[in-house]
Amino acid sequence: SCCLCVAKASPAVVCKAHLVVAMKAARLTCRNARHAGRRCRPLCAWASADHALTDTERALEKKRAARFGELTNLAEDRLGAKVLFATDEWFATASNLLQSAPAQFDASTFCEQGKVMDGWESRRRRLPGHDWCIVQLGLPGYVHGVELDTAWFTGNQVPAVRVLAAELSPAAGSEWLGATRSSLGERGSASTPEQIAAADAAAQAAAEWHELVPMAGLRPGYVAAGYSTHRFEVPPLLTGRRFTHLRLNTYPDGGIARMRVWGVVARDFERELAFGTVGRIDLLSNLNGARALGCSNQHYGEPRNLLRLERGTNMGEGWETARNPRRPAVIETDPATGLVNMPGVREWCVLRLCAVALLEELIIDTQH
Repeated sequence: SCCLCVAKASPAVVCKAHLVVAMKAARLTCRNARHAGRRCRPLCAWASADHALTDTERALEKKRAARFGELTNLAEDRLGAKVLFATDEWFATASNLLQSAPAQFDASTFCEQGKVMDGWESRRRRLPGHDWCIVQLGLPGYVHGVELDTAWFTGNQVPAVRVLAAELSPAAGSEWLGATRSSLGERGSASTPEQIAAADAAAQAAAEWHELVPMAGLRPGYVAAGYSTHRFEVPPLLTGRRFTHLRLNTYPDGGIARMRVWGVVARDFERELAFGTVGRIDLLSNLNGARALGCSNQHYGEPRNLLRLERGTNMGEGWETARNPRRPAVIETDPATGLVNMPGVREWCVLRLCAVALLEELIIDTQH
């Protein structure tokens, strides 16, 4: 279809005078004004029917988002996740995939390689094969879902992906991959064909890799349209397996803003207790496997933020609800307690401890 008028006709030269008419005829809006007056290119219509989500798909995405909200992002850099290998980091480095903050876009930032993007972006591939990277999870865990976000990658997003996982010894580091390039994590760098072949062979020999996400297409990252986030549920037979590493295959090249791996931290307390190595721990730390199961409202911040080991850097890294619309018009205090009296108005969240244990201390931090 034509990227300007999105009409089901052969692409034609569309001038500015006909642009509005063409868009009205298709009842869609192409926001790429740079295409006005130029010959249209197929398959780059941001509002193409191929990109739009059906009501059923939106409902499924909402359901998955709620379910993933109860889990921990095992691939977050703040938990220690890191990229061990990447075939190509020409436009943007693979480590950006693991950032916890949403991807940002600045139209004015460029570098020697081209446009600076907040994510992982490889160059246009001209050699056989496809791009891929290997990520060591911040914490070993049971993976229930994978989330890939193509935010702001519009036309340069990865067309399709496949995600695999394996369990390796955390003590192995990256040595099992052999000699990798010293420029890993640097924009404008790439692995040689020999390094890629060696790393691929080492990965295959190191462990058995299980397919978490089969080959799946990705939509362009139009954030406002709600197309950029892709959530995939892991097959039930694999949710009980412990994983430490992920391999993200991209077909064939392009950009992805973020990857989040939703799961439950796998900590074997029974084994640790047998060796007497547990001691006093934070039962509500996501590092130990605590989970946020639900809440009444999370308008400004999610309850799972309460489970972070470190203190939040701003108020957005805590749990904050919207102001309850059912609160009284005039606030009064309870004479007996001296507290604000708001009958029937309360907010709540449910947090699951990492283990059954004796409680010694409860700390509530209202910083920021």
